[in-house]
Amino acid sequence: MNKKILIVTPHYYSFTKGLIDAISSFFQEIYVMLYYDNIAELARYFPDFKFFNKIKKYSKSHIVESGKIPDNVNIILMRGKFGFIPRSSLGFARILIESLDREIVRRDIQFDLIHSHFIWPYGYAGMKLSARHSVPHIITAHGNDIYGLPYINNIWKQRIINILNSADYITTVSNSNFRIMKELGIIKQCAVIPNGFNDDLFSPRDATECRKLLGLDSNKSIIMSIGNLEPIKGHSDLILAIKKLISSTKGILCLIIGTGTLEKRLKHLVRINNLENYIRFVGWIPHNQIPLWLNSCDIFVLPSLAEGCPTVLLEAMGCGKPIVATAVGGIPDIINPTVGYLCKPSSPDNLANALQKCLESSWNPNRIRQESMNFTWRNIAKKYLEIYSRIS
Repeated sequence: MNKKILIVTPHYYSFTKGLIDAISSFFQEIYVMLYYDNIAELARYFPDFKFFNKIKKYSKSHIVESGKIPDNVNIILMRGKFGFIPRSSLGFARILIESLDREIVRRDIQFDLIHSHFIWPYGYAGMKLSARHSVPHIITAHGNDIYGLPYINNIWKQRIINILNSADYITTVSNSNFRIMKELGIIKQCAVIPNGFNDDLFSPRDATECRKLLGLDSNKSIIMSIGNLEPIKGHSDLILAIKKLISSTKGILCLIIGTGTLEKRLKHLVRINNLENYIRFVGWIPHNQIPLWLNSCDIFVLPSLAEGCPTVLLEAMGCGKPIVATAVGGIPDIINPTVGYLCKPSSPDNLANALQKCLESSWNPNRIRQESMNFTWRNIAKKYLEIYSRIS
């Protein structure tokens, strides 16, 4: 495909980087335009300051994943000072559009199509740029942008509908999201294409060796969760589930990887329940170091209240780890009895029971990894390339 594509996205990290890198060999040039926040760069100096903790995800280190970048993938970083401007606001969306277009003109960037990740504000920006530059536009709806924003009020509902119906093609990462689009009355063609994972990076390693490198107890049954410490991720349910689990099961250690606005509150919940010896907060870990941590655990758990298609589940499966996850969003599309158990959201008791059952079950790591192979970025990229060829 001798074409150039513009990617409008909040980050070149995890699932966006995975897809971009996978399609790179099929394009002449790929332009990835990213906004980072100057104010967010101060978060490293004020780690305990709640405001900075909330916006540090917009710093350069959090939007561009370290590691190799294909030669034809051009990362274009644009600097702003938006710490006090909500990313959900129309004001930010308008600033984003004008900044993107100004940079396109300044650099004389030529492109044949646009792919936007997340409907708002990036799909909105892609819609405007598509009209200005007369190129086709594909939007991928991931999570809250489709299961949350349209239900804030009628203004948001109509805004999301208009953006989606303006696209030349829509993809979304789960059957749950697809059903919501149909309920909203979206008329444009839409395909369900799940996220993928890097099966070279996320592959089985010796758990004992990984624990030794990380200084973890080789005799513990390690339960691991990775995700932002935000209400939607359900960590409080996990903490209470661990409290129930340790009453009947000994030698448990739960590792929670991630940062977020609930960090202090969750640590307090651990303290008041006397769980300091059973739950450890690891903090933020760079994505390329996650395989080492995943390979050290016995079970991976995702207690979310809502999800799109969580890449971290695929990565854990790629490492051959059994899963316990809530039956929300795209998770039921991924998890079957071969790889793990589903449980109810917002139910610590149900989660504890699923964890207990998972610990007592016998799992085949090779079979779990084999199930994950349907979700490699090589396979996912083929589906996108078909759509790109169709609309451009």
